[in-house]
Order: sequence, then structure tokens, then C-alpha cells
Amino acid sequence: MTRPMPVYTETLISPEPWMRDAACTDLPPDLWFPTPSDPHRHAKQAKTVCGRCPVAGECLDYTLRRNESTGIWGGLTAQERTRLRAGKGTA
Repeated sequence: MTRPMPVYTETLISPEPWMRDAACTDLPPDLWFPTPSDPHRHAKQAKTVCGRCPVAGECLDYTLRRNESTGIWGGLTAQERTRLRAGKGTA
């Protein structure tokens, strides 16, 4: 069964086919963009969803190619992705 595209991907110029299978399609997009007032709570929730997502690898690859500087993508925060790009791992 094909899932409908979530509202937030409709703003993309060209949604990727793998996005239809993402575990986050039915969840509010603000979960992936933690607020300064409580960034760790949202990050933990988002990472839990990403941990069970069948396309988390594609999501991470997508955001690394786009050099996305905000939000949680593929289970990593922007800060973790910066460390990954620098070859310092995610810990």
C-alpha cells in the first residue's frame, strides 16, 4: 500500500521516492526541528522514530548531499552530521 506524501515534503521541489516509506510520514515535522527551549526531548523522540525507520540510511545520505544544517535527519542532529562530515564520528 502506498502511503500519501506528508505535508512537509510537498514543499520540496522534488520529493525523493524513498520518502514515502519513511517512518515519520504521519508525524508532525516540528519533531525533527527541536526548539531551543527543549532540544534534547525532541531529539530523543525523533531519534527513536529514526531508529525504526526502513529508509533512515537514504534520509541521512540525502541530507549529507544537501548539506542540511538544521533538524534531525537519518537519526542524526545537525551537530552530529557536522562531526560526521569532519570525520570525527557521531559520539
